[in-house]
Amino acid sequence: MRSIPRLSGGEERMDRKTGSSFRIVFRHLLPELRPYIWAILFSLSITGLVISADLLQPLLFKQLLDAATLSMNYPVVIQCLLFLLGLVCVRSVLSYWEIFARSKVGESISAQLRRKTFEHVIHLPLPIFHEMEDSALVHRIMHDCGEVGRVYISSKLLPMIAQVIQVLALIGFLIALNWQVGLASLLVFPLGWLISRGVTHRSHAQVIRLRTLVERGHGMLQEIFSCIREVRAVGNEAGEMRRWDNWLQDYGRVISRTTTQHHFIRGTLSRLIDWIGLCVVFGWGGWQLLGHHMTVGTLLAMSLYVQQLYTTLSALLSGRLETIEVANALEAIQNILQRPREWPDQGQQALPAGDGHLEFEDISFSYQDTPTIKQVSFHSAPGQMTGIVGPTGSGKSTLMHLCLRFYPVAAGKILLDGQDIAEIAPHVLRQHIGLVSQDIQLWNTTIRENLLYGLQTEVPWERVIEVCQKTCVDAFVRHLPQEYETVVGSRGVKLSGGEKQRIALARALLRDPKILLLDEATSALDALTERAITNVLLQMGEKKNRLLVAHRLATVQSADQVIVIANGKIVEAGDPHSLYKQNGMYATLYHIQKLGEGVPPRS
Repeated sequence: MRSIPRLSGGEERMDRKTGSSFRIVFRHLLPELRPYIWAILFSLSITGLVISADLLQPLLFKQLLDAATLSMNYPVVIQCLLFLLGLVCVRSVLSYWEIFARSKVGESISAQLRRKTFEHVIHLPLPIFHEMEDSALVHRIMHDCGEVGRVYISSKLLPMIAQVIQVLALIGFLIALNWQVGLASLLVFPLGWLISRGVTHRSHAQVIRLRTLVERGHGMLQEIFSCIREVRAVGNEAGEMRRWDNWLQDYGRVISRTTTQHHFIRGTLSRLIDWIGLCVVFGWGGWQLLGHHMTVGTLLAMSLYVQQLYTTLSALLSGRLETIEVANALEAIQNILQRPREWPDQGQQALPAGDGHLEFEDISFSYQDTPTIKQVSFHSAPGQMTGIVGPTGSGKSTLMHLCLRFYPVAAGKILLDGQDIAEIAPHVLRQHIGLVSQDIQLWNTTIRENLLYGLQTEVPWERVIEVCQKTCVDAFVRHLPQEYETVVGSRGVKLSGGEKQRIALARALLRDPKILLLDEATSALDALTERAITNVLLQMGEKKNRLLVAHRLATVQSADQVIVIANGKIVEAGDPHSLYKQNGMYATLYHIQKLGEGVPPRS
């Protein structure tokens, strides 16, 4: 018996090397970068102009000092100062546009990744949402996609491309000014590279732990806030505070180590290499200056070039760590994007002609290798109301979900007007089936927008009011200050359970579906309102095929047929009166609920 595969999250590697991280980054990012190639080239061209301005400054200082100390040429000094002032102004303007261009590219790629990931996630099979925490999916879309585009591409990748060119140019200028001092100043770099490599390797493990902790923290907060009523009901605020304190301690330890290692590479190590390089230049350069083999201007220019060189090299070294972080983020995103979408649409895209005749032919289904539906067969015709009852966990709600192709059946067929629903595109099928479940989901918007949510065609407002009156929505909405423009809060928190169920039922009826699935849809209603809703369902008459899952047998007393399910199998089927007379499970449930105090249901 085929079952839904269990999909586990990808393990993030803790032993990844920088080289493999660069390969991962470029392999995954190149397709995302192609649409922005001209914007990237524009950004890099501006960066090239900024670098050119930086390279010219030491040469101008050299000419200024040499003119002042050697030839005492004051006009040249003034010209150099004016040129330096103009160069600084031009560089400032170019720097603004460089940052703007890089940010534009980064934000565009972040938006593209977020849209691509969201569009894929929203079409994933439902089992994945059962196995992955909501906070993990949110973290991938909001944080990881943002890190890739806004942080890495904008602040690291594009600058790194220019920085490599800048390093080569700086080395060339140093050697051109004085090859001996220039080469000597470069000897410090291998030492810094070896140190940073060791620190980066240790930092990687901390980065992985930090990512895991942040996701766990997001999930914890989301869980606590969504269950705040339960927390208050049992008085466990102190217990949740202890959980949060434990997380803060773990996070504090990891973030302090990670921040220290980052600052060591970006700050301490950078300054150390910078000062050693300067000492080499001033030591050897000063000795050559005393021997008249070097001018003061040349010494100053070389010291400025060395500072630029090691500042740029330090940025490249710190970029190695960010590359590892982004490689992890990209793999996490790809782990989602590589998961198969909901089973591909097969066969025809339109529903067959018919009024909504539904037939279950010997269907079976397993979830996570546990059989939940076993060889179930029955049919429900248009104009018919079919009740489905049975003990908790018997598979009643699963039947509703199989009708909507939330899961594929393992064996057998579900036929809609003679057509196997596996051959009908899911989005087409669901346009003609209305579902109202016990766990009502409302959006944090107005009652009006919740009622109209998902409608493919425009519905006249008069029709909306008519349906709301029949489903008893209008009765309570008219007492609200803003009536249909009232915002219901997150998941409808501002409404009662019965009010939410009435809105959900009205929303389903506005879709005018061929088939209406009611999964404990009236469980939160009082007896009078439930009777009114039942009358509405009865008045739908010959047009609709209605399937009702219920625990309260009073809900299905008006049904044309009742299917009794236990342990995933049909144990009884028939109209309510005949089932009661069989003295089987239906009669047992009936007596347990003390319906009618032993008086048999009406025939």
